[in-house]
Amino acid sequence: MTPTYFQELYDFNYWNNHRVWECLLTLSDEQMTQAVDESDWSLLTHCFHIIGVEEWWVRFLYRKRS
Repeated sequence: MTPTYFQELYDFNYWNNHRVWECLLTLSDEQMTQAVDESDWSLLTHCFHIIGVEEWWVRFLYRKRS
């Protein structure tokens, strides 16, 4: 894997996340906090999870570089 590969992956992730956030901003508070399907997680919980995982990956990749 090259640095270019990771840059392209980051750019795609940024672009796609922007699209998801635009959709989420149209939802009501009730829609954001209700459970999704069979899961106990709400969309809001999923968003916090995604943000946390992305933060973890950034820290992981930074440590690998050092």
